[in-house]
Amino acid sequence: MTKEERQEAIFDLINVERIRQDKKWGYPQYKSMMDWAAILTEENGEASQAALNWKFAGESKQEIIKEAIHTAAVAVAWADAIMSETVIEEGPI
Repeated sequence: MTKEERQEAIFDLINVERIRQDKKWGYPQYKSMMDWAAILTEENGEASQAALNWKFAGESKQEIIKEAIHTAAVAVAWADAIMSETVIEEGPI
């Protein structure tokens, strides 16, 4: 598989995950910048955990790929929210 073919397959997986997330959570999602940051951080944490599990517990790289795709899909959703102006203002602390 060439680099271009691999990247196309990855982008296809991200699109499939975005569709799954939209079905699960609805579209558009009205969240604050901090909500989006927290969600992306949580997803990245799951990808990091999968990497640690691979390195130290001998688990499959497939879980890392799955969590990396989830992380990328959330980043796309956040960018979409910013571009579509559905990010809401922060309330008072």
